[in-house]
Amino acid sequence: MQMACSTLDQSPTAKMTCSTSDQSSDSATDTSIIGEKLMAKNLNKCVSKWTISHVEKYLNIYYHDDYLPSPLDVLRNIESLSEELTKEETSYIQKVKTYVTFNVENYDKILFNSDSLKENVNQTLKEMKTETNINVRKRIVKFTKAFKKLVQDIESTRKLKTDYEGNYTKFVAAFAELCCLEVDFSLSESDETVWENLIGIPKVISKPVIRFLKDGIGDSYDDDDYECDGMVVPVVQVKNNYDLTHAPSWRKRRKISGNPLSSSSNQRNSEFNKHKDKIRERTHLEVRLNSMVLGQHAGELLLDLRRHCKDDDKPKLTMPGMIVDGTKIFFTVLEISSTHYKKLKENVELEEEDKAIIYYSTPLDILLRNDRNDLIDNFIRLNNIK
Repeated sequence: MQMACSTLDQSPTAKMTCSTSDQSSDSATDTSIIGEKLMAKNLNKCVSKWTISHVEKYLNIYYHDDYLPSPLDVLRNIESLSEELTKEETSYIQKVKTYVTFNVENYDKILFNSDSLKENVNQTLKEMKTETNINVRKRIVKFTKAFKKLVQDIESTRKLKTDYEGNYTKFVAAFAELCCLEVDFSLSESDETVWENLIGIPKVISKPVIRFLKDGIGDSYDDDDYECDGMVVPVVQVKNNYDLTHAPSWRKRRKISGNPLSSSSNQRNSEFNKHKDKIRERTHLEVRLNSMVLGQHAGELLLDLRRHCKDDDKPKLTMPGMIVDGTKIFFTVLEISSTHYKKLKENVELEEEDKAIIYYSTPLDILLRNDRNDLIDNFIRLNNIK
């Protein structure tokens, strides 16, 4: 299984084949087409142009109406996940949390009072010189240097977040590597995911800028390279002008309530029915993020599921993903029935009961120590998806 990360960052190393749109309103806002003939004339061939209305209207894919409390609550929707961490993973996590201790509660701490952060970084690098575990040493040193560079870049600009936003991609990638995931940047057409004849569209294209692949802990005292497994996670990164409602990611994150939802059929049907009306309340994630970010991410989850699905006869299919807003991370999982998925594969008209849900977690910030510790557990847990 694979998890992909899509980004709206347009840096030279992360150029999208299908350019993103700057529009803030949906191009398809009418009611569901249940019972009508499928028409995809308003659905762009590039998922980077999709909005929430597009994926709801044409694909029957909906975001859950509220945050789940933690990344683990989201990941539990994946039946092939081994939730319990191994002894080796637990040992590695303890070492990482012991060494990586910086805590950035607000943006001003970097701009005007970074001496303590620099001292923390230098102390960590000094401690790594005596660490005998090669994996621990290499990964922590690389991440610590990535954090040091992020602080330096922010100090040098002292401007709005958009001036150094591209650095977030590298920083999040370094964090993923710290958590034993391999980072796969999309650099060529071979990295595209293509779905031919999706609801009548000859060729639909998705190209997440980042995908995370399972790497594993490896031999803690051996410097050999590790062979990656097949798990992939697509990631979408939010550009500052897409974030309509909240302060920059450096601000201390606000608490957001969320209740876990069982994936039993009765409860899921209850959730699906909320989306039948023409006018509905926006989900919490819609209020926080732009419709195009969420439409693109839904498309990337669906197409990466098609690319990596090995068994579509299971009753429920899932695809993990992430949304990255600066240094904040939302875990996501697309859950779709095999019947729904096969209808899309075979270009068969969808019915009312064909509904897919994307679950998402309360965002956690890599720069906050307590948040980061929770993220480390769950990033590493991605290695345990079979």
